[in-house]
Amino acid sequence: MLFYIFAIFIIGTLLPFIDPNLLKNSKTDIAQSHFTILFDRAGVAFAASVMNAVIFTAIFSAINSAKPTSLKAKISMIYHLKQNGTYLGQF
Repeated sequence: MLFYIFAIFIIGTLLPFIDPNLLKNSKTDIAQSHFTILFDRAGVAFAASVMNAVIFTAIFSAINSAKPTSLKAKISMIYHLKQNGTYLGQF
């Protein structure tokens, strides 16, 4: 959490909010990520691609964990582990 707050603080100080790369046409139409712009300006172009991959992975992970079928699978796994006596939880 502290790392994220520090990163946002650094981005806020290095990247002006009126940067033309941030917005395309309107306030809701984002052109590029803040991290991507900073990595491009620092000359580390591959880091921008890595950052985008990390963001997409985090988004897909969050979507997958929010599915009802995922919750059903977790409950089923806990139930079967309890039946086998191999579950170490507090249930």
